Amino acid sequence: MKVFVLGLDGAPPELVFGEWLDSLPNLKKLVGSGLHGTLESTIPPSTTIAWNALASGQDASGLGIYSYTYREGNKTRLYNSLHIKARLLWDILSDAGKKVTVLNVPLTYPPKKVNGHMVTDFLTPDASCEFTYPPSLKQELHAFLGKDYQFDATDEGLGGYKSVEKTQLLKRIYEMTDIHLKTLKHMLKKDWDFLICDILGSDRMLHTFLSYYDKSHPKYTPSAFGSALPEFFTYLDREIGEILSLLPKDTLVVVCSDHGIRKVLGKINLNDWLMREGYLFLKAPLRSPVKFDFSLVDWSKTKAYAIGSYQGRIYFNLEGRDEHGVVKRKEYESLQKELTEKLTLIPDDKGKTLETKVFRPQDIYSGPHKDKAPDLFVYFDNLVWGVNNDFGNEGLHSQEDTVGATDGGHSPDGLIIVSGPGIPKKDLGRMKITDVACFILDRMGVPVPREIDRLGVWHALL
Repeated sequence: MKVFVLGLDGAPPELVFGEWLDSLPNLKKLVGSGLHGTLESTIPPSTTIAWNALASGQDASGLGIYSYTYREGNKTRLYNSLHIKARLLWDILSDAGKKVTVLNVPLTYPPKKVNGHMVTDFLTPDASCEFTYPPSLKQELHAFLGKDYQFDATDEGLGGYKSVEKTQLLKRIYEMTDIHLKTLKHMLKKDWDFLICDILGSDRMLHTFLSYYDKSHPKYTPSAFGSALPEFFTYLDREIGEILSLLPKDTLVVVCSDHGIRKVLGKINLNDWLMREGYLFLKAPLRSPVKFDFSLVDWSKTKAYAIGSYQGRIYFNLEGRDEHGVVKRKEYESLQKELTEKLTLIPDDKGKTLETKVFRPQDIYSGPHKDKAPDLFVYFDNLVWGVNNDFGNEGLHSQEDTVGATDGGHSPDGLIIVSGPGIPKKDLGRMKITDVACFILDRMGVPVPREIDRLGVWHALL
């Protein structure tokens, strides 16, 4: 059986299955002919983690990655495909002799050798890099498209799209998405057994145009951009209709998102809070807000610091693990408890207590790389409030940070639709993103690795 996986990055189930569904006839047809439901994302619901969890059946502690970046001395480095410790669907299927095509899936740069084709993701530096497998595919795509491949909506680096003027941003998102869809249609004509393609444009639209659509958003004002979001998804649905018509008969179709999107009411200045509470110290006072920088921290006094945007990742300065660690191992769990109690008391900008969730890694992870995890994860008001990790802000709350404002933040809930031979019409309710890989392998007749075998979940549904 051939399996086609289409990622609608960031697509929220409450909108796609709710008020938008009647204007999305092709997605509605898939929903009406098979399984659909809410896909519970990873902790944290970060794009790079979630897509690789879907492709591996393993969470962050199995993958060995916990966000976009990691610390190396006093520098922040970007993760890449070489850091992923788990075997992914395209690795397993390639070894089983299946032909695979992988397009735009986050954290695939640099490309790896597969039994088929690969085009890497938005973390690819630029089109001058080797971003395809085989390497000859790069020239083929340039000739086919008549232009360079476009990986993201802008060339401004990670998160740079958030600061672009909206008319120009909208134009660039459509241009990027058009390139991605043309490439997908081109690659569908080749030999494949498994094809996965992530459409990044939906994520970029939802992050930056939600406040123009959602009348309950604190930034909402009537605007010509008010219809931008539903119009983009209508455009995607038309394209999906054409794509479905190109698929071989009896293809199993999976449409999914890595997480959802919800309005962000503001950001908690988490590092400033840690400074105020006596856990984080800087070498010198600041005159204005600055981007987080390890070199500014006085590590001889600092117990904890935070990194993150939609959720907070708190790291301890741990003795024996960190170069200048001051937190003793025997103090570790008591510091977790102390910070958890204080974090859950942080209010919103009107003084109301937030419904904050704090996760300890020892409670949620069991994989072989759990030692690389942050020491606490924080979801302020279940991610309705985000995190600003800049230093030197006034007060506890802000509406933006040094990379610009964000209209929409990540929700822990994505969506999934499954349609094809032998698939019943059924509402799935909720299922975990890590349950998808074993189902795909089973449907393709490839043995499921023992560490991810959760076929019982699917057998109960089918």
